[in-house]
Amino acid sequence: MINLSCFRTLDSMWRKNSGRLAVIAILVAVNAVSVMGQKPASGPPQATSPVDKAMQEKGLDPVPFAAEGLGLKLNLPVGAIVGAEKVKADANVVITASDNPTMPTWTLRIQSLTSSTEKSTAAGQIDDLLREFKQTKQVYKVLSNDAVAIGGLKGQVCYVQRTTKEGQTFVSGWLVLPTGKKTFMSFTVQTLPEHLSKVRPLFDACFATVQLRSTEEMASSRLARFEAGQHFLSTITPQKLKALVGQKQLYRIYVPADAKTGAGEVERGYSLVEISEAKNGAVNPKRPEKDYLSGDKEPGLMVHVAARVVADAKRGVYDDSDALYWMAWDQSSETWSVTATRKQGEAEQSENELGVRETRGAGSPAPKLTVIKQSAETGNVPYEWEVPEGYLSQALGWLVGRLLPRDANQPQEYAYYFYVASYLNPKVYQRIDRWAPSNDDPTQWVLTTQLTTDSQPFISIYGRDGALVRRTHSDGTVTEPIGLEELRRLWKSKGLQTGKASK
Repeated sequence: MINLSCFRTLDSMWRKNSGRLAVIAILVAVNAVSVMGQKPASGPPQATSPVDKAMQEKGLDPVPFAAEGLGLKLNLPVGAIVGAEKVKADANVVITASDNPTMPTWTLRIQSLTSSTEKSTAAGQIDDLLREFKQTKQVYKVLSNDAVAIGGLKGQVCYVQRTTKEGQTFVSGWLVLPTGKKTFMSFTVQTLPEHLSKVRPLFDACFATVQLRSTEEMASSRLARFEAGQHFLSTITPQKLKALVGQKQLYRIYVPADAKTGAGEVERGYSLVEISEAKNGAVNPKRPEKDYLSGDKEPGLMVHVAARVVADAKRGVYDDSDALYWMAWDQSSETWSVTATRKQGEAEQSENELGVRETRGAGSPAPKLTVIKQSAETGNVPYEWEVPEGYLSQALGWLVGRLLPRDANQPQEYAYYFYVASYLNPKVYQRIDRWAPSNDDPTQWVLTTQLTTDSQPFISIYGRDGALVRRTHSDGTVTEPIGLEELRRLWKSKGLQTGKASK
């Protein structure tokens, strides 16, 4: 019996997630991106090559969308709003997209499918789906059902007009491509009959750009990245870390001006990042050093990140964050504390996060990573995971671009396990970093980071001295260095209030 569960869920519209003030939410604009509800920048990048221009003429974004966890890359329609979700905690990720989240002309759903038989084909998957419609007495009409060849793979594409019990008519289209002996990738489009004449050519062009890697290729790449990541972590000596002590930089976070719409630059926030040597107990700045216990006295690296994000400029609502990330010089253990506070005038609402990673003892089982989230509404909510090999600490997460080797002959893709706090359900994920010389400036290097295998990347440019030059997020937000007085003048000119991080 073929597993049709993925097809049965393809009619559901992608769900909007309710917003809340997560403990690390304000750091999303500073250092993290969430996989949920990704939204593109204000417009597609300007096409510069004949290939890019051809993509835009077909209505496609010239910048490919990549889902590392699915081994997938394709060019989506211009302006597509992309998200990712998991129906179940242990399920594969599902990529969703639409042209409008509230009143879509079309929706797209991408997910993997596993057959229960060894010799199933893409055409067989479509046949089983249509047989299911017939058995359940659904009202439908096959508009087309054709074999296709995409990227050397033999697939099947089918469009069906369907009618609900209430008499409403809509169109579903499926592209199914094989990725292994029993695995397939399914792409499901839904639209209304009156839009089909425009939507179908758009997705014919979109599907023609699909690039898929086999499960064997994905496993090989994953292993190579992890090996490179573990080797990189082994090269980070206490001496290299101590050389960073004393560095301090203020960053502006903003949305660039849009020449097409005439919109000016919009301030999103700022952050101050400072690197120092400190004792473990310093993650609790309210605790005097005379009260430190033995473990609190261990020296190590401290990364202090203070930030302010504009939540609502008109109402004067700001999200402030104060984060302290401590790590032992040998990377064996870490502790951190983060306080996030939403402020409007005198009113405040705070949440906290505390994290502790144990030292791995000789012959002992894997150490634990414990995270406790605290708020007035929920109280203490604990999380705990075993720490896998190849783990990147929170402190190092801020310093990767300063420490990676500037050698084009070295591996340029690295993977490690990394705790991501910006998710509604925080967890240890696989982080991927791609490192390469800049094509525009031979003295600069470009770091492309995915905090999970299915999140959209953000791109960081580092200068000759290892300092961050510019970071661009998937939503178009930019982070750049700025001087303190310049930041103060800029925010004052826009009627914005600076906080403690700018003092």
